[in-house]
Amino acid sequence: MLSNMGASFNTSFLSHIKQEKDHGIDSFMVLLKEEHHKLEEMERYFLSRDYVLNNLGEGLYGWMKRVEKSNGYVKIPGSMNKSYFLTVFIESDINRDPTKRKANELPDSSIVPDIALSVNSSFKLFVNGICYGDMEIDSEGCMNVKIDDVVLDKGINRLAMLIYGGEKDIELNLRFINKYGDNLDSLRYHMTLD
Repeated sequence: MLSNMGASFNTSFLSHIKQEKDHGIDSFMVLLKEEHHKLEEMERYFLSRDYVLNNLGEGLYGWMKRVEKSNGYVKIPGSMNKSYFLTVFIESDINRDPTKRKANELPDSSIVPDIALSVNSSFKLFVNGICYGDMEIDSEGCMNVKIDDVVLDKGINRLAMLIYGGEKDIELNLRFINKYGDNLDSLRYHMTLD
């Protein structure tokens, strides 16, 4: 209204451009692998395709806690030299699995997203029980990884990670991108399932 009356404004209020690290999953549910727990048994339990986290965040190995993004990265304080399980549920509004296409529908590999991941720790990454990444950190202590062709079903999908903390607290930024490198903003993320 003031602009219509001839007033001029010089503000950057509406001109902020998000950087890549500002996109992606804003929070995860995490659980520390305690010393007395067997890693192989926890992996079988958490990385299973059938795993479901209830709305309280409780499970066989205790309560999962929510960690949120800060300054572009999801950070787990006090995670040096410790292993953590992370999970988030991904809701896709369309089928992103070409093998499950409808009759007479042509396969379209462009609907299958990729993952762009920045992380400072070794990890294993699973979506719907399928391993898409098992990578060790390099000597520089940080890696940017692109994981191709991560298949998502229509509806709820589950992403699970096992991250091995190193000399620094765990930091990561994970985002789904299309084949052109653009962020997939149509996906929704849930911490738990009711």
